[in-house]
Amino acid sequence: MWNNNRPEIIKEILKDSPIDFIDVGTSGGITDLSGLSDLMICQGFEPNINEISKLENKQTNQSYLKKRGVKKLPNYKSKKFYPYALSSKDGHGTLYITRSQGTSSMLKPNTEVLKNLRQNAWINGFEVIKEEKVKTVTLDTFFNKNNLTHIDFIKLDTQGTEYDILKCSKTIENNVSVIKTEAEIVQLYENQGLLHDISNLLYEKGYSLINLDLKPLFHLKNTFPKSYNRLGWVDAIFIRELKNWNCKEQLTLFKQAIIIAELGFVDLSGYLLKNINIIKESDKYEIIKYYGNYPHTSIKKRLMIKTAKYFNNKLFSFFKKF
Repeated sequence: MWNNNRPEIIKEILKDSPIDFIDVGTSGGITDLSGLSDLMICQGFEPNINEISKLENKQTNQSYLKKRGVKKLPNYKSKKFYPYALSSKDGHGTLYITRSQGTSSMLKPNTEVLKNLRQNAWINGFEVIKEEKVKTVTLDTFFNKNNLTHIDFIKLDTQGTEYDILKCSKTIENNVSVIKTEAEIVQLYENQGLLHDISNLLYEKGYSLINLDLKPLFHLKNTFPKSYNRLGWVDAIFIRELKNWNCKEQLTLFKQAIIIAELGFVDLSGYLLKNINIIKESDKYEIIKYYGNYPHTSIKKRLMIKTAKYFNNKLFSFFKKF
């Protein structure tokens, strides 16, 4: 395991004060920050009862893990699943269960948009096959009921309701360090908030956008190697700005720096570590040295791999009819 070489100072600090991680929309399994899993307390939300059963029995498919760059589900220090949906209000709502595992949502699929996209297995997966009434809670209610004061990392992948969850939460104003969220550019679900809504909201609450992992959409059956593709959605990462932290929150800032490094932002992590006085300069150097050699797949390399695989699979599609 790569983390066998992890600087001892990381474990020394985090073993008694582990990273608090909330995963909202855990269908398929929780895989984020796998290199720190032994130092993380994870709480996951998944309203689909069938998916919850799989998660509790550690069941997932290999294609899901492969997409996320891991061979098996990480072994977190502790992990708990909640069979309800984070939402903009407490109560109950309708979960629209779709043919594809990953497209079920508390919002209806936007058929007017979807019908104009390339019709393939992914698009067909948006077909609603069942509706279920599920319990909903707000992030603030969850915080209050569980006596939480801070969350180091939140991941949101709720197929269109991410903006609603964040908009109705006072918790994120001062109590979350890093937010990773899926955000659409195209309205794949009815009445959903889009990337610009989420970005504006989080900017007003003291966060900065540090990265976008871009996901394309296609309209035609053909593949055009020299064509740009329409941007469909992104995985966006936001961090609470350094200027918005209280200087006394050194442990919180240290966790933020380690999370950012684990996500691959070693330069930014180094900048954050400069402002931390609870560890020695030599420890900071060892942390940056470790993550500088960490086997992250760079964004450029990741795009090259995706592009190569895509065109290899679609090489003979040029002659297909529109």
